[in-house]
Amino acid sequence: MSRAPTMGFPAHRSHGLSLVELMVALLIGLILLVGVVNVFLGNQVSYRESQRLSQLQESIGYAVDFIARDVRGASGVVWDENAGVLAVTRSRDTQWCNVGAGDQALVYFVQGNALFCGASTANAVALVPAVEDASLDVTLLPADPLDASSPIIGLWVEMTFLSRATQGEAPLEHRLGFHVALRNEILRLIYN
Repeated sequence: MSRAPTMGFPAHRSHGLSLVELMVALLIGLILLVGVVNVFLGNQVSYRESQRLSQLQESIGYAVDFIARDVRGASGVVWDENAGVLAVTRSRDTQWCNVGAGDQALVYFVQGNALFCGASTANAVALVPAVEDASLDVTLLPADPLDASSPIIGLWVEMTFLSRATQGEAPLEHRLGFHVALRNEILRLIYN
C-alpha cells in the first residue's frame, strides 16, 4: 500500500540552495562589493585632494607671511624685473635667511621651483617649495601714482604655486597676488 501525499506538503523535500538562489545571492553580494569599492576609491581620491590642498595652503601661508613680515618693516625695497629679484632693506634684530642682524638687504627670488631668500642669489635658503620658476612679480606702489619721485609705500606681489595630488600627474597652477604696506614709510609720511 502506498500512501498518498497530503495536501500542502510536497512528496519530496530538497535540502540546500538551488542554482538560481545561489546565483541571485552571488549577484547581490557582487553589487554590494562594487558599492563598497566605489566608496573606498572615492574616499581615497578625496583624501589625496585634501592633502594637496593642505600642502598648497601651508606653502602659500608661509610664503605670504614671510615676505609680508619682512616688507612691512622695510626701510626700502628694490624690484629688479629683469632678474626677478626683490631686495628688502630693513633693520633686523636676529639673523634672517643667512643675513646677519643690523640694517642689511635681503633678496627674494624664485628658482628651481622654489622661493628663496638670502643675502644674495648665490647665498640663499629655500623657503617654500612648489613655486613656479620665474613667477615672482612685484609692482611697487608709490604714495602718489602721478609723481615718479614719490616714496614707495607698498607692494603688489604675485607668485604662481604648484600642486599635485599624486606624483605622476601634471601640476596644477595657482596664481596668488597680495598687497603689503611698508609700515615705516607710511608712518614717516604721516608724521612729517
